[in-house]
Amino acid sequence: MDSTTATAELGWTIHPSQGWEEVSGYDENMNTIRTYQVCNVFDSSHNNWVRTKYIHRRGAQRIHVQMKFSVRDCSSIPNVPGSCKETFNLYYYESDSDTATKLSPPWMENPWVKVDTIAADESFSQVDLGGRIMKINSEVRSFGPVSRSGFYLAFQDYGACMSLIAVRVFYRKCPRVIQNGAIFPETLSGAESTSLVAARGVCVPNGEEVDVPIKLYCNGDGEWMVPIGRCMCKAGYEAVENGTVCRDDPVLIELRQVLQQDFSESEYKELMKACLTAILEVLQRQYSAYFKMDVTEKLKEETRSARSHNIDAEEIMGIFSASQKKAPHATVCFLSCRMRAKKNRTVKYLDGLSTEKKESLLRKAVTYGRKQRDRRRIKQKELRDEIVRRQEAKQQKKEDKERKDLEKKLKKGGLENVLKSVPDISEEDQIKVTEILDGKLVGRRLVHVWSEESGSITYNGKVEKFRKASGKYKIGYWQEDEDYDDATDWEMCKNALAVDLLLGDLLLTD
Repeated sequence: MDSTTATAELGWTIHPSQGWEEVSGYDENMNTIRTYQVCNVFDSSHNNWVRTKYIHRRGAQRIHVQMKFSVRDCSSIPNVPGSCKETFNLYYYESDSDTATKLSPPWMENPWVKVDTIAADESFSQVDLGGRIMKINSEVRSFGPVSRSGFYLAFQDYGACMSLIAVRVFYRKCPRVIQNGAIFPETLSGAESTSLVAARGVCVPNGEEVDVPIKLYCNGDGEWMVPIGRCMCKAGYEAVENGTVCRDDPVLIELRQVLQQDFSESEYKELMKACLTAILEVLQRQYSAYFKMDVTEKLKEETRSARSHNIDAEEIMGIFSASQKKAPHATVCFLSCRMRAKKNRTVKYLDGLSTEKKESLLRKAVTYGRKQRDRRRIKQKELRDEIVRRQEAKQQKKEDKERKDLEKKLKKGGLENVLKSVPDISEEDQIKVTEILDGKLVGRRLVHVWSEESGSITYNGKVEKFRKASGKYKIGYWQEDEDYDDATDWEMCKNALAVDLLLGDLLLTD
């Protein structure tokens, strides 16, 4: 849903009737759009709601909402009461069908679910001859998981003079893609911003899967990542167009065209004889290149005495995979024949060695096998670590955004503004935040957790000074294996320290 594409009235539901008002306006590019505005700052009651029409979920689990809006600076309004605000609330309500009325669902939190309190980065305060000089803010919020067929959005004003210029509702998805010889379908992102949704790939026509089952992971930003496995073209086909197509071998195409013609029986026999002879020559040439040997009588004799085994056992031993990797177009029968001969020659060779040499050789073989196994385990661990690292990076990005939002709310309306969106702050923490904002931490010791590229690091600290003009503390920090004499001085904004305390990253120890 995108309100800027509307060519007629939006027709959203308003409560009460004297609150929000739909009007024609202009966006930042001076395009005509439909907007909602409200400015009842002098009224005694401030509880104005506007609800969108029903929005279908379309299978998405997490919904994103982009809002463009402008807010009047309360200090620029003459004789404005203290109840004037520069924020508004965003809510959503899930439903399996479009059943909302003017009174249902009730205009209150619960059943409505609050997403966040939205604050403006910049507000306007002047009016000139050409119209308002104002700055348009753009904020994006997301919520989930959602599970019903659709939902409504609602915007609550509780004392602001503002204009809701544009609302765009969207979800993220990874597009259909062909990668590593496989087709991956369009995949919706998961319910959380850090979710990784696995998508199973299907080999392109005339391709076949090798190694492990082929997968890609769709992250919360709608981007593909962490490819696993691959597909290769079958024998008689070649990969073209960057591996997105397995095309017939040109010789086979020409052969099919020839075979579609009418031949007499004798002509057909001669043709097939020539074809089979040519195929045999090609196979012998290929096998010679792959293994530097021919299927000789000696090889057949060696194979007859091979122990009974199967492809599963060979796969476990790694012999079949290694042979197939060397000769991806060779037949399974030829590979099996080749492996049996190798095994028998190895056993025969070992039987001719002394016990000491035999044990030494076997120890080396076991050591080599263990190294190969360890390499595979390291590769799998690297893959798991990469997934964890990317998830942690996403989580850190989310926490940084939450931290910035809280700092904005502190800057705009102090602790009271923060309590509206984070009501479960303890009374003790409220007192500590007030002390931080009032500059009363000088001389106190603290423990501060910092997020760095290498991970979280805990520092001890002592507050040395507070500069009232800039609102910054001077703090000496030292690591756990150091002492106060090794401290390094840093300047920290009081709002940043207050937010770190609320998020549990700062502890005042005395």
